[in-house]
Amino acid sequence: MSTIYIGLALSEPIVLIIALLRVFICAYRSHRSRNLRFTVYSVLIAISLILVFCIIVAVWFGYAVSHSAKNPSTDLIVLAGTLSLAYIGSMLAWWPASHMDN
Repeated sequence: MSTIYIGLALSEPIVLIIALLRVFICAYRSHRSRNLRFTVYSVLIAISLILVFCIIVAVWFGYAVSHSAKNPSTDLIVLAGTLSLAYIGSMLAWWPASHMDN
């Protein structure tokens, strides 16, 4: 069961990095086409994804160094909270990036 938790936990930064790269590609294309508004939006979306990543790292670090009892149910609660934040944030960043490229 712990290997599933580890796999899910490792998927969070991967998904965020892929979404961040997609947003940077959108920002580059918007900049090349001289569309300043979409470039600014893309940079703001990239900053928000970086903040989501920092929040997730802070939650993981806080959970790892806490002196409370850790069991599989608390692991699942922390993982579900951070997974939902990472995947929803990535989806919300991917949609405007794909919309701005069209």
